[in-house]
Amino acid sequence: MTDVAEIDSFYKALKLPGRRGRPAWRATDELTRPDEAAVRRAAFYIERFKLSDRGPRKGRHERAIEQAFDYLREKGRQIPNRESLEHFLRRSKRKTKPGISAE
Repeated sequence: MTDVAEIDSFYKALKLPGRRGRPAWRATDELTRPDEAAVRRAAFYIERFKLSDRGPRKGRHERAIEQAFDYLREKGRQIPNRESLEHFLRRSKRKTKPGISAE
């Protein structure tokens, strides 16, 4: 069995392009980037609360955020920065730019 260093050196020798953009979310983000993990966790709960909300549509977003924050406080989890959370929720819906195709 080859070890990891050999595999890494093989890929470096081939000079394969690395993935662009931010690294994907990993379970270790809870330890290495707790602020970002808190934002992702809160965003998950906000989406669920929005889907289950049966009240009027006006103010649904604010109600979902308050519910998520209350739930996270109850569970003893870290409360994310509100601005970072709003940014994540807005950016997660943005479509990526289409690639240029050779026709």
